[in-house]
Amino acid sequence: MMNPSHPPSIPPLTRRNFFHTAALGAAAAAATPALLRGRDIPAAASVAKARNLIFLCSDGMNHGTLAFADQYLRMTEDRSSHWMGLYETDRSVVRALMETRSADRLVPDSAAAGSAWGCGERVNNGSLNITPDGREPAALLVKAKARGKKTGLVTTTTATHATPASFAANLSTRNDEESIAVQYLERGIDVIMGGGRPFFLQRTRGDGRDLIAEFEAKGFRVARTAPELKAIAADHSRVLGLFADGHLPYSIDHRSDSELRATVPTLAEMTAAALLCLAKAREGFVLQIEGGRVDHAGHANDAPAILHDQLAFDAAVGVVLAFARERGDTLVIVTTDHGTGGAMVNGLGSGYSATEPGLLRAAEVRHSYEFYLPRLLAATPGERLSLLRNYTGCEITEEELAALGFVPDGPLPNRWSLNRAMGALLERYFAVGWTTGHHTGEGVEFAAVGPGAGAFPAYVRNDAVHHHLTEILGL
Repeated sequence: MMNPSHPPSIPPLTRRNFFHTAALGAAAAAATPALLRGRDIPAAASVAKARNLIFLCSDGMNHGTLAFADQYLRMTEDRSSHWMGLYETDRSVVRALMETRSADRLVPDSAAAGSAWGCGERVNNGSLNITPDGREPAALLVKAKARGKKTGLVTTTTATHATPASFAANLSTRNDEESIAVQYLERGIDVIMGGGRPFFLQRTRGDGRDLIAEFEAKGFRVARTAPELKAIAADHSRVLGLFADGHLPYSIDHRSDSELRATVPTLAEMTAAALLCLAKAREGFVLQIEGGRVDHAGHANDAPAILHDQLAFDAAVGVVLAFARERGDTLVIVTTDHGTGGAMVNGLGSGYSATEPGLLRAAEVRHSYEFYLPRLLAATPGERLSLLRNYTGCEITEEELAALGFVPDGPLPNRWSLNRAMGALLERYFAVGWTTGHHTGEGVEFAAVGPGAGAFPAYVRNDAVHHHLTEILGL
């Protein structure tokens, strides 16, 4: 059982403290041995059963990102992150290293990595639960629905993005988000929250279908803003929440914009709402929660953005742990699908004395590259240095500006090269460095706590995770 003493700042999740809890968090079919290559699934009688599963994925989070967020909280709030606090205080938690490769590549994309969890087989990069030989194994949420469980998907990306889709859809390409939305409808996913309105709207879909109306005809309530979500979550078990045309804003931009704060829910708020929708399910539920923009910040080499999205993800972890602690029937998984960017806190200055100030400086930045680099590119040459200093809070020099590709009478740098150059430049100020703008092939963190957690070995393949989950859930 989980240690009820951690974290003391998170109260049990009830209707009364529904969004209050989220706000506190924001502040502060068994496989064959051949398939698993020797990693047998324990016999059914030996595996503890869980009624519910909450599966949290910080997409693209490498070990350095996890440490960055935890170190920041220890410096500023004198506490650990909820994830690392789980390791510190709960002796029942299982901590594992997970292998992440896909069927055709050592380094996976999110579709293939998520599909390994989703269907228990490795698929090629870019595909969703379609095996290399063309089979379409049932996804985890489809199996859960067949056993009468309620299901949900919550993300800060488009609701139809690769990671949420990997638990529910079968498609040859992750890019067909219109078809993913249709499969959510057809397969009866009960709670869907994220961005991506155009994939549901009649006027923007290629086939002209009004999926909003079709979801409503099946008993869904539709929320377009945070207040609408708060108003309906407690009394409705089927909710479609679409809060942006594209991905939800980076947390760093969200916290700096009063209009976004008023209209777009945080990941912790969406998580709390989803749990209210699903908690009374007679046969239990399976819920996937994704902090998807951690991956995007990693691709961009944007240290302030990755910090604040990891903190937002950790706030959702706090909400989930409070819920699970109160009930005792819920398995919680906290992990990532792969690393992105290779973020790492590095020693800075004489005796590394500038490291802590650098991290604090990064945390004080108010906007993401996504917000301010287009403005920098559109500015006149005479405006760029002051703009960059203003947005970063750093005394950037003329020479450093030129190193970004802004040279007199020269062509403007492209966004990809500018992202990489910004990451390299700001390492000197923020003490956070990068190895790449792509995914990485490292083993990643995997934590399990609650009924059935003991089934997971200390080293686990991503495709084996699915088979452990179906055993624990009785699917």
